[in-house]
Amino acid sequence: MKKYLIVSGCSWGDPNFISAEHPDMDTSWKMWPEILAEKLDMQLINFCKSGQGQEYIYSTLIDKIQTMPISQIGLMIPAWSTAPRRDYQMSGFQTRKNLWTADMYDWRGCIEYWIDRSMRYYYSFQSIMQLHRIPYRQVQMVHMYTGYMWEQFRQRKATFIQNVPKNIKALEHAGTYGEDKLDGDDYIWKKNYKKMCRDQVLSNSYYNKIDKNFINWMDPGEAHDIKPNIDRISEKDLHPSEKGQQQIAEFIYDRLG
Repeated sequence: MKKYLIVSGCSWGDPNFISAEHPDMDTSWKMWPEILAEKLDMQLINFCKSGQGQEYIYSTLIDKIQTMPISQIGLMIPAWSTAPRRDYQMSGFQTRKNLWTADMYDWRGCIEYWIDRSMRYYYSFQSIMQLHRIPYRQVQMVHMYTGYMWEQFRQRKATFIQNVPKNIKALEHAGTYGEDKLDGDDYIWKKNYKKMCRDQVLSNSYYNKIDKNFINWMDPGEAHDIKPNIDRISEKDLHPSEKGQQQIAEFIYDRLG
């Protein structure tokens, strides 16, 4: 009997993905989990779902090992998403199923909280896999703290200031994050915001405990996405194209050892 490749993540691996920018586009191509499972000659369980974040990814994988023999698991891969997403699990009273949904941004949190929460999930997943001796790899599929997170900061600056004063205090900390306050988005991004996030990763107590099974934990504190130069759907939709999905599968496969 073939063993299982069990994957969870966001839209980058969702077999039901539909492009919001190109809703009429046929996106029924094979996603990277399916391609990787074929390469590994394994059966596939794919929990990837558009819009979901770290809690969903972590929970679906950890819950799954409670419902199947561990001996049947060939490999588990969390394809981590961006740090600020917030997941919710809701009970369906008629179906008795637990349904997941998510907010793209948890505006009640702050940068420190978002990053620390992600690091906690990374280390916890690693520890559970080691405890049960389950083969695993971890992947930062989408950049931990750039992309949407920064765009929302720029577009909703007033809301950000009102709801997350701790972030603003950090940005205004002269000598560490520059003298510029909130004028000049490019300056904040290049000199302040990215450095603040990077420092938060580096100072996290779990950072040096993440092992080599996190296959793209490459540059200290960068935690960038799976493969920045993959082929994208378009300039408007930066999700992987059909070719990009193949590139992701090959990137992971080549690093399995």
